Amino acid sequence: MFERSELSEMSDDALIDAVRAETQAEAAAAARRLAVIAEVTSRWCDDEDDFSALKLIDGWAQAKAQISAACNLGPHATNTQMRIAVALRQRLPRTAALFATGAITAKIVAAITWRTHLVTDPDALARIDTGIAEDATAYGTLSEAALLTAIDHWVHQHDPLAVIRSKNAAKDRYLEFGDSSDPDGVVSFWGRMRATDAKITETRANELADGVCANDPRTKRERRADAVAAVMAGGTRLTCLCGDPNCDSSGKDPRSAAVTIYVLTGQQPDTSHGAHPATGPEPTGPTPPAPDDTSTAPEENDQPAEGEEHGDQPAAEPDTDTPSQPPAAKTPAPAARNGVAHPNPPTSPIAATLAKSPAPGASDTPGAEAGITLDGAIIPAHLLTELITTGATIRPLS
Repeated sequence: MFERSELSEMSDDALIDAVRAETQAEAAAAARRLAVIAEVTSRWCDDEDDFSALKLIDGWAQAKAQISAACNLGPHATNTQMRIAVALRQRLPRTAALFATGAITAKIVAAITWRTHLVTDPDALARIDTGIAEDATAYGTLSEAALLTAIDHWVHQHDPLAVIRSKNAAKDRYLEFGDSSDPDGVVSFWGRMRATDAKITETRANELADGVCANDPRTKRERRADAVAAVMAGGTRLTCLCGDPNCDSSGKDPRSAAVTIYVLTGQQPDTSHGAHPATGPEPTGPTPPAPDDTSTAPEENDQPAEGEEHGDQPAAEPDTDTPSQPPAAKTPAPAARNGVAHPNPPTSPIAATLAKSPAPGASDTPGAEAGITLDGAIIPAHLLTELITTGATIRPLS
């Protein structure tokens, strides 16, 4: 180890030379360590008979236990080290030789062994090993994604089955929404798409997220998520939430424009903040029965709230013959204390219903009560308020 006084006496060039030498020495030491791990694994596993291989504690497990103790590693990390070591010893000798000189780092070696582990043709693997060993000294400056791409280049060039696997993976595209652990008001989604489609989506989301002014209160991640929804709603930009009416990016939010809120009362919410009552045909259907003595309806002399409680009665059905109504309104809405809502295709508004009776101490602010979709998902009060103030359509049901 260098003493601090010794380092202070070294010239600038000598310091850089020392950094280079120590980096190579570190990589070479890692290569020797993996070579020893491979030898330990080989002694436990190479001569293992069929009976021993079927034991719960087989040769691999025995080697892993010893290596784990020697390296002070957990089982998973030890297993990873063993697989890298065996791959260098048995599958990638040229890469292993380059690693032993300290010319490439352990991180690069780990990526090489992982991206080539599905190659089963010995001749193809030998050609891949040769090609990678020739180029690997330039891999250190690459980003993680570029490193994987550089390795995959050789795999695809020499292993025909790799192309088939890639095509099969491309067919497994999907998009899923919703998880049981999602909190009210938000939904997780995940999936798989073509690499080019992902790049298009990411680029467009970033463009829209960067199109708002500096006073928008959302984080970049929040704006990216909102941008995807805005595009799905037919928007060409992301509406800024800075609150300044003179902002170039302010205006009606296309996401809210795709939502229709049905209010179960004769008194609709105040629309002065951007929401507006629909002027077209209103949904028709049977008039909900009056609540019985056990309902939570307000007293006769009380001021009507934004909505009224229907108890266990379903919400009134919108007229399914009206094109502007949500298709899912053919099914009566389930009873809900805090209202009803239903998602529809982008060409149709999303139906949402406000709560009928206010909770104790609730304010008269539009959206002060929560809503609920027809499939049971709750829309919290603050999100319902935001929908109203950013341009959602209001339709009273009375």
